[in-house]
Amino acid sequence: MDTLLFRIARRGLEYERRFNRRYLERLTEAYARFFHDYDAAPLLIVNAATIDPVHNEDHFAILRDEICRIRSGRHFFNPIAAALA
Repeated sequence: MDTLLFRIARRGLEYERRFNRRYLERLTEAYARFFHDYDAAPLLIVNAATIDPVHNEDHFAILRDEICRIRSGRHFFNPIAAALA
């Protein structure tokens, strides 16, 4: 949640400033519940707290490669930024 709030603040978009922490926590919980049993398509769950694929080309490339590898099922991707540098 701290990473999400930091990234929202860094973007500085006016409409995002209205999102309070509790709303974002509830939204995150709702997504987690929805995807818990999701099986209609391949699913990649990414821990993006330690990477920044928007501002870092190497992180983006690694995430893109991981997305291209999956064909079916549920997958977890937990990159460690230090290993990506």
